[in-house]
Amino acid sequence: MSETEIYAVVDDGYVYYQCGLQNSWRGAMNIWNELSRKWFGWDNFPLVNVGDRTAQKVWDLHEDDRLSLNDRIVLKSTFDRAMVRVENIERLAVAMEDFATRYEPGSLIEHAKALRNLAWLDGCLAVCWNQTSVNCNPWQICDDEDCRAYNIHTGTEHWFIFDEIENEN
Repeated sequence: MSETEIYAVVDDGYVYYQCGLQNSWRGAMNIWNELSRKWFGWDNFPLVNVGDRTAQKVWDLHEDDRLSLNDRIVLKSTFDRAMVRVENIERLAVAMEDFATRYEPGSLIEHAKALRNLAWLDGCLAVCWNQTSVNCNPWQICDDEDCRAYNIHTGTEHWFIFDEIENEN
C-alpha cells in the first residue's frame, strides 16, 4: 500500500526519511478531493483528466482569496518540493487540524502529530514530503551512477510554504 512519506531536513542540509502515513490517498488526494467537492461541485479530484487542465483548477485554489488561510496552507503542503521550516511546524499542524474539522480528515490528524514530533528532532531545520511512495522520490537525486539525498544548502528546487504565504500578504 502506498504511503505519504514525511522527511526531515537536518543541520547538514540533507533530507532524510522519517516516517510514512499509510495510504497516500488519505493525504494529498483526500485534500484535493475535498476541495474539488466544495469549490467545484465535483464528485472527486479529476485525476483521470490528464490531458486537460481541470486538475490545475484545484491546485490554483491556493491563490483564491475565498479559501481560508489554513486551507491555503494545507493545499500548499501537497505541492511538489514544498518545505516548512521547523519554526512553522506548529502553524502547519494547526492548519491541518482545522481542515480536518471541516472536511473528511483523511490522515491530517496523524500528519499533524507526526510533524509535531519532528519539531523536537535534534538539528531539524525543516520538514517536507513525498505525497505518494509509488512515484520517484523527489528528495533523492540520481545521476548516471550515483544517488544521494537532496541538500537544501546546494539544491535550488525546494521552496518554503510560509515564505510564500508571507510574500502574498
